[in-house]
Amino acid sequence: MGGMTNDLINVISVLAIPIYSIALGVNPALIGVALTIPRIWDAFSDPIMGYITDNFRSRWGRRRPLILLGAVLLCISFPLLWAPNPAWGPNGLAAYLLVMLLGYYTAYTIWSVPWNALGFEMTPDYNERTRVQAWRTVFATAAGLFISWTYKLCFLFDKNEVIGARYVGALIGLILLVTGVASAFFCKERMESQKQDKIKLIPAFTTTLKNRPFLMVCGSVSLFIIGVFLVQPMAIYVNIYYVFQGSENARDAASTISGLGGMCGAVLGLLMIPLISWLGTHWGKKQTLLLGMTGAAFSFLIQFLTFNPAHPHMELISFCMMSPSIAFIWLILPSMVADVCDVDELHTGLRREGMYGAVYGWILKLGVSFGLLLSGFVLTIAGIEPAMEHQSPEAIRNLRILFSVVPFLCTMGAVFLMMRYPLTEAAMDKLKDKLDALKNK
Repeated sequence: MGGMTNDLINVISVLAIPIYSIALGVNPALIGVALTIPRIWDAFSDPIMGYITDNFRSRWGRRRPLILLGAVLLCISFPLLWAPNPAWGPNGLAAYLLVMLLGYYTAYTIWSVPWNALGFEMTPDYNERTRVQAWRTVFATAAGLFISWTYKLCFLFDKNEVIGARYVGALIGLILLVTGVASAFFCKERMESQKQDKIKLIPAFTTTLKNRPFLMVCGSVSLFIIGVFLVQPMAIYVNIYYVFQGSENARDAASTISGLGGMCGAVLGLLMIPLISWLGTHWGKKQTLLLGMTGAAFSFLIQFLTFNPAHPHMELISFCMMSPSIAFIWLILPSMVADVCDVDELHTGLRREGMYGAVYGWILKLGVSFGLLLSGFVLTIAGIEPAMEHQSPEAIRNLRILFSVVPFLCTMGAVFLMMRYPLTEAAMDKLKDKLDALKNK
């Protein structure tokens, strides 16, 4: 159920541009900056949280008490993101968004770092790790059914989407509380890890960054994430100003088609999870991941054709290709990080899933924010003007090209990097034999 909590963070990227830029008139580049600055804070807070959870000792374990605390803070902080005063003006609104995001992402760090670590350490088996992550992906993908409709929900709660966003924020805050505490109450930890020596912060962090397979995973996922979140905010502009021609009902129509696309994609993603899990355990994690990334790259490229004003529902083709491809990635990558922790144990003799989860989570969040930052500047470079009913033909043409080509190139870069990843099942079997030999000594 924590997979649902973790995935709901994507609501921010879905609503930030429509609410703060299109509805309230804030420059999208300023929103991109507001979404990126918390990542600078994450560069410090995530590794510190990894250090805290790896060294935390209690009768309930290293992870679960911190997961509970983080879930409560998420419930409090998320609704505040969507409660600005429109009278503050563009700069004031951008400042408010920045401050609230700093608070929210701090709460997210407190929750997500021990939660990720708990998932990595639940089983030592190479293939069972994939099956564990498959169940997490089921709930994460199910959250996607809801996330895709959040912009539409704003209009359903109130004709003014800014007011409607406040109701959506409160609803999601409640969901975060219920799903976020589930891992704290119902998951078990491997308590023997509490007997190991405590780990110093700086050596733990630097050792993590020397793990070559881990750096390859992080580099690949960051390139892919940048591609995905470059597209997400841009899609609403392409729909409003190109597909629906900036008409009177363009915002409502765009929110509806986005909801349908997200729902169709999420359903297909759910249906694909058993196949992805089977491929990961029988064909290999690396090959399965490369298949998903290649599919995602192609789905980005054809967006130039499928987002079509003559046939608006053609864009569902891209959604239905992209979401299952993304399910490949979110299922396989965490299982790879768990394998990477075995490499670390061979060299250090310690289980440090907390630090690895912290750095991996930070890379994910950095990729999200960097993608959103770039999307804001790409919108500006393309010539898009916020809060305008119509955009110039040149701006729309530029936006459509960038909307398809840039994420395609980012994802192909991720494919190239992952092709060099060395930890196959055979390599992990040899590594486990070495670990067993050391433990016997």
